[in-house]
Amino acid sequence: MEGGEVGARKKMKRGDQGREGENEQSIVRKGMVPLNRVEPDPPLTFPPHADTSPKPIPTIIRCSTKPSISTSPLALDPNPQYSSVVSFAPATVANLGPNFDFLGCAVSGLGDTVTLRIDQQVPSGQLFISSVSTPHLSTNPLFNCAGIAAISAVRRLRVRSHCLSLSLHKGLPLGSDLGCSATSAAAAAVAVNALFGDRLSASELILARLDSEAKVSGYHADNIVPAIMGGFVLIRSYDPRPL
Repeated sequence: MEGGEVGARKKMKRGDQGREGENEQSIVRKGMVPLNRVEPDPPLTFPPHADTSPKPIPTIIRCSTKPSISTSPLALDPNPQYSSVVSFAPATVANLGPNFDFLGCAVSGLGDTVTLRIDQQVPSGQLFISSVSTPHLSTNPLFNCAGIAAISAVRRLRVRSHCLSLSLHKGLPLGSDLGCSATSAAAAAVAVNALFGDRLSASELILARLDSEAKVSGYHADNIVPAIMGGFVLIRSYDPRPL
């Protein structure tokens, strides 16, 4: 194992990347999430532990009407800068002796890859997971770490009408203690941000990933942050979050 791996990285591609030979009716609609209904988000809080009490399952995803962190205005429904992007996020380790849940590091070699593209075969204003490399993970964006993080990044960017298709390739074994869920979330959030011109700050990307991690394994940033920033990262506080 090598520490100090760089964080999530991405590749962009311009041009028409629509799938040939498919029509709108051929796409399975079950896993799609609408993006075009807007209501204000409640203020973000940083509890010391995730709330594990049962909650209703949302049926729609509402984009926020204003960015949660950025002080500069963002364009409403920004235009994509690329037709597709490919993002890779590295594996991470956070079980580092007495620094458990507070110190994490990126690991070179292993990781997850997300491909995100504008797909005209997907109905306007929806996010669709087209494929996942393992049958053990859901293709419903509401129940997939990559989907949850992508939705959170989309909301922070105030994207409303664009049709997005996401593909997840798992390079990490499930339950490997290498930040499996955090890696998928990191790759997805970076992909969304890159597709729309890298408008979100590192802090906003971390929050998008934490939205995913909180629903899966608890509100911990020790795997999420090194997956995007690389190297060793010490989590000294959650409110504020000096890293």
